[in-house]
Amino acid sequence: MIFPRTVDNRFSNYLEASLFQTFSELGEHYSVFYKVWLQDSKTENSSGSSVMSFILLDKRAGIIILDINQGGIINTNFQNIEPLLKEELLQQLPSKKIPPIKIFSFSKNDEAAISKLVQELLNPLAEEAQLIDAEDFSILEQFFKVKSAFYAYPIQLESLRFENYKGIKKIALNGLPKEASWFFITGENGFGKTSFLQALAVSLDGKLPKSELQRERFEESPSPLQANLWTIIHKNEVTACPPFFVFSKGQSDTSYHSVLAYGASRLDIDKDPNPQRHASNPIESLFNSQYVMRNIEDKLLEWNLLDRERFEKTKQILEELLPAIKIEIVAKKSIWYKEKAPEESYFEAVSFDELAAGYRSLLALFGDMIIRLYERQPNVIDPKEFVGLIIIDEIALHWHPKWQRKLPTILSQLFPKLIFVVSTHSPIPLLGAPKNSVILTLNRTQKDGITVRRLERLEQELPKLLPNLILSSDIFNMDDLAPISAQQEEILNFSASMQDKNAREQAKEHLKALFKELEEEED
Repeated sequence: MIFPRTVDNRFSNYLEASLFQTFSELGEHYSVFYKVWLQDSKTENSSGSSVMSFILLDKRAGIIILDINQGGIINTNFQNIEPLLKEELLQQLPSKKIPPIKIFSFSKNDEAAISKLVQELLNPLAEEAQLIDAEDFSILEQFFKVKSAFYAYPIQLESLRFENYKGIKKIALNGLPKEASWFFITGENGFGKTSFLQALAVSLDGKLPKSELQRERFEESPSPLQANLWTIIHKNEVTACPPFFVFSKGQSDTSYHSVLAYGASRLDIDKDPNPQRHASNPIESLFNSQYVMRNIEDKLLEWNLLDRERFEKTKQILEELLPAIKIEIVAKKSIWYKEKAPEESYFEAVSFDELAAGYRSLLALFGDMIIRLYERQPNVIDPKEFVGLIIIDEIALHWHPKWQRKLPTILSQLFPKLIFVVSTHSPIPLLGAPKNSVILTLNRTQKDGITVRRLERLEQELPKLLPNLILSSDIFNMDDLAPISAQQEEILNFSASMQDKNAREQAKEHLKALFKELEEEED
């Protein structure tokens, strides 16, 4: 088993790529962990942590730690690292013994050292080393997996508490259902939906976007840097780790790196292929209306050549999100889109810029999401295995009511391990809300600032509600659903007319059924 199976292929040096490929071919006796972070007392004061670029776990020969020195202060002395391993591993290993450890350290450019390492690995070391039994091997594997810089664990939102952030004076939510994968945020314009989503994003990601840091110098509202934002999340599948707090004052070392956030502006993709130009902060879009999405077309072309399985999985998901669109690669260098015509044929192929706004918005948003999740979880091949939390402001924007209704269900089917937190002014997405969805409505007063209320009763009744009932409920608080230009008498007459029409249609259907039964009896 190799973990992760794939890594980001923009290696700075060919040797590193070839080395990982060598490890990937070593077979079922090994597990490989890429970029594992381990604290080391000798280096903590200088560089904060030592980065073990690779850890190879060999079931037959013990643990082999490989450090590719990138020029930083990295102490590879076994004596300095051993106490950490002993302290943490001895608490977990039933045998209470540490298998023999061999450490190989060299520069990226030291080809001779790499060759020597590979030869050592391929030699029968089992005669010299204590074997790792199956139970210990499993525990060690999980230990390094959790320590991987790329490891992402499934989570559940349990509670939130935000203080002194923009219009929020104090918000607290406790006891959120662990089964919930969708959180719908509603409220009138100016009631703080975007501020609420931003507070959640910063509390989890732990870093304020540069645009927010620059803006605060010119605003008189409470400074984001003085905010107290924390979210309690529960780590699924990691029994050794209790639920933890994510606390932020602009920066945090305990961020959850698989949170992505998207603002209302999401129609364009970046045409610049230079990855250094892209915003590195995964929540930037929620704070910056000029943000442009990562270019999924560039990635599809790249994966088509270098990673066919990832290409096919991603193409399949995008076509399921847009069932009327067929994605085609032309001459391995450009992507075109064909839209289905009513007669089951296809219209002429068009480029991304020629697509309708709704199509562009879906491709841009979820293309960016897939790219960023692959970068953060490179062990994943099938996007159905992605874990994390996705924040989307104004989810109904640009999309036809049919899509608005279907989208929550489709996204839950395509990404069953993701949590979605979305704001909406439309009742239609709530018609497609999956089971156990949570509805939060916001209010704002001068005295209390932005406040939040969970609508638990309506959450239970949601499967029975039609759009008019959703609009008139506490979710949207519309007192009058009648057209503004209509007179009350006209509304009553039209309603009665529609009821008569429905009755006539039902009578026709009943007569048709009777005639059909009579014809069958005569035959």
